[in-house]
Amino acid sequence: MPAGPNCRTERQSHRDGPPLLKEETLAKIVDAAQSDVATQLGSLEETVLTLAEALLRPHAPQIPAPREASREACRDGSGEGSRI
Repeated sequence: MPAGPNCRTERQSHRDGPPLLKEETLAKIVDAAQSDVATQLGSLEETVLTLAEALLRPHAPQIPAPREASREACRDGSGEGSRI
């Protein structure tokens, strides 16, 4: 089968451009990348589960903050928490 104009043999690649990757070398690179991505996804999954647990955990009822007018009335003594 004749090589097309864009095809390079291994011998030509050293002269005309960057060397071609062998299948074994490429497989090692891909395996390493897949392993790294899997590790990062596992870490991300743990983070998401931790956040979900925190959001779903029941919280103690919160006492609402007093209104600004009520605070001012208490400060100047004109009323004890009366609302305007």
